[in-house]
Amino acid sequence: MRVVRRDLRFVYLNSSISRLGKRFPSPSFDSYSLKLRFELSLNRLSVDLQLKL
Repeated sequence: MRVVRRDLRFVYLNSSISRLGKRFPSPSFDSYSLKLRFELSLNRLSVDLQLKL
């Protein structure tokens, strides 16, 4: 159940990130790299949690 909730939050964050990218269409704002960075940090966080458990 906890995993499902986290996935939903992740989907929501992804959609909000892409919405931000559409609202501010500038070369400095790269929504894809931002999403990639977010995914990497999320993976690191889940790995840390698994190691602690």
